[in-house]
Amino acid sequence: MQWVSSYKGSLEFKSLIDHYVKELELNLAPKEDLRVEKSILLKGQKLKKLFLKEYTYLPIYKRIGKIKSLLENDLKKKKAIMLTNLNKKYDDALDQVLYSRRLDPERRKQKVVMLMDRKEERLKQVEQEAKTAVQKYMQALVMKDIFTLYNELMSSPELIKKHSTTLSDQQCTILSTFCQKIFAKGAYELEDLAPLFYMKAIGRDR
Repeated sequence: MQWVSSYKGSLEFKSLIDHYVKELELNLAPKEDLRVEKSILLKGQKLKKLFLKEYTYLPIYKRIGKIKSLLENDLKKKKAIMLTNLNKKYDDALDQVLYSRRLDPERRKQKVVMLMDRKEERLKQVEQEAKTAVQKYMQALVMKDIFTLYNELMSSPELIKKHSTTLSDQQCTILSTFCQKIFAKGAYELEDLAPLFYMKAIGRDR
């Protein structure tokens, strides 16, 4: 259909793609804190700012990699500090119990055993959570490949309407129906190549 092919080469369509990618970027941005055991190592607000403001010189996929490297480096440094602080906390508590004159021997023994067990438990918990903390965090930062994202956009009249400022409901339906038929054959129009390469450049697909 001539109108569809012409529209895909227009500035209006580029604007639609830009709006769509911007929403993808916002949805992908980190939101949660990075936590290990009872500690917040990096706040989600800071990570979101880095992703949306500080790392905008990078394509989206590379920003995800940048965030992962930051988390890994920060975790490595702060894990050592956490273990040191936990050791000191429980060693100090043990010293107080061992040298307390207010506790009888049996009560002292019970508190020492309790503190040593708790210390071992929390140290083990830090070690275990640290092993998977970054991997679990990054599960929320997975972006679909560009072809899937493009297909989802162009197959949905609702998405097209949401991100377009010029198309009528009827035009959105015509456009999506036409694209669905093309995609069902596992093919693309020649006019799809420019927007696909444009999206690929913005996201720098893997």
